[in-house]
Amino acid sequence: MEGLLLCLYVLIVTWAIARFRSINYRNIQFHDGILVGMGFFLIAPITLTLIYGDIASVEMRAGPYEPVDDWQTSLNLALGAAVVLLFHTSAPRLAKGGYKKREDGGIALILVLLILYIGCAVFTFFYSGRAGGGHWQGNLEASLRSSPLLIIIGNFANVYRGAIFGVLYNLWASGKFSKLTVFSFCFFICLVDIMITFNRITIAYFAIVTLLMFRSHFVKILLVSLPMLPFISYFSSLWTAIRGLALMDGYSISGFINAFETARSVSSYGDGRSTNAIFDSENIIVFDWLVKHTGDYFPVLYGSTFIVRPLTVFIPSTLWPNKPGVFGVDVGTSLQGVPGLALNSTLFGEAYGNFLYFWPLALLSMLYLLSWIFGTLSRRWSFVNGASFFIGFALWRFDMSSAFIGLVALFAFQFVFRLSCVPIQALLAIRIAKGGPRMRRMNFNGR
Repeated sequence: MEGLLLCLYVLIVTWAIARFRSINYRNIQFHDGILVGMGFFLIAPITLTLIYGDIASVEMRAGPYEPVDDWQTSLNLALGAAVVLLFHTSAPRLAKGGYKKREDGGIALILVLLILYIGCAVFTFFYSGRAGGGHWQGNLEASLRSSPLLIIIGNFANVYRGAIFGVLYNLWASGKFSKLTVFSFCFFICLVDIMITFNRITIAYFAIVTLLMFRSHFVKILLVSLPMLPFISYFSSLWTAIRGLALMDGYSISGFINAFETARSVSSYGDGRSTNAIFDSENIIVFDWLVKHTGDYFPVLYGSTFIVRPLTVFIPSTLWPNKPGVFGVDVGTSLQGVPGLALNSTLFGEAYGNFLYFWPLALLSMLYLLSWIFGTLSRRWSFVNGASFFIGFALWRFDMSSAFIGLVALFAFQFVFRLSCVPIQALLAIRIAKGGPRMRRMNFNGR
């Protein structure tokens, strides 16, 4: 079995490298985000598992995941990887033809997207009660249970957060933005996001955009980054503790300093063995638990969260009390015994929990459907390609309903953008007129 699993690993990695080389880096899309997400959330932690022997977490009642002993999980992971690679191989053919893309202005596009993201994030921050003190995630979960509006706006903030990075990259790839412009926007977004949402995923988005822009130096970047993994892992774990303590007494600089000192006093700089905090490796432990317990301790959901919930996600629970729940919450409650706790289980977990042995067909069909929808929209609105890249990437961390929320959020953005782009471009035109020849050469494109 060990030899078979090793052969499967080599085959999957070789196929994945071939697919990475086939990406059209001038215009990244949804299926590319799914592939890059697999490299980040699956291939990277599994590769480290070959070195360390397992993926373990002292905070979880499941695990550790050991590739050879847990061979059924390993085979399902290999099967899921094959599904993703097959999808990426064939999905680009679905996007050929169709409507001609409309070229959208660079600066105006980013400004509207940035305003929408910051507005949604700030609203979520204050409306959730985070600013008043308490645990950052506990306050949010309590508010989400009582406010449908907060659920919608909070999810829109998640979509716009990733969409900005994808749109920025495609604007650079098309020659509309310089690298300095992209880096400036990305750094600002990371700073705002960390201070408002306390999430680390924005830094991962920034890192991915950087790697895409400097992909010709990938090997050099990898060699420089490897020695830094222990420090990155330690800091990432430290931040997890800091964000849980920072708002206990309200939002203040002293609160952050006290949280940092407390977190540092109880943390230790280890040998870097655990990279859970970098690659969300614990998601593989959760998937391992699902493989072992679905149909027994955890019931088969028969599409209720994978199909029904995405189509009904915006129906308030007050109107439909028995509405299908969030898959991650169902898993977290069953695994950890903590009501309301959400656990991620990679891109594969929800499909497995809903369809058991038929999960690869269900996942492949859903990915094709989403790729067709995003591809159709991108022929009308060029920003959709970059935005859908990070929607696909984020699917490795969120439930399938998040992709459909992303669709609605992009429609909302397009509506707001069309209403606001005229006055924004008028203001930019005034600025360009005052700026002389150099500003006129920019032509709204930020170069």
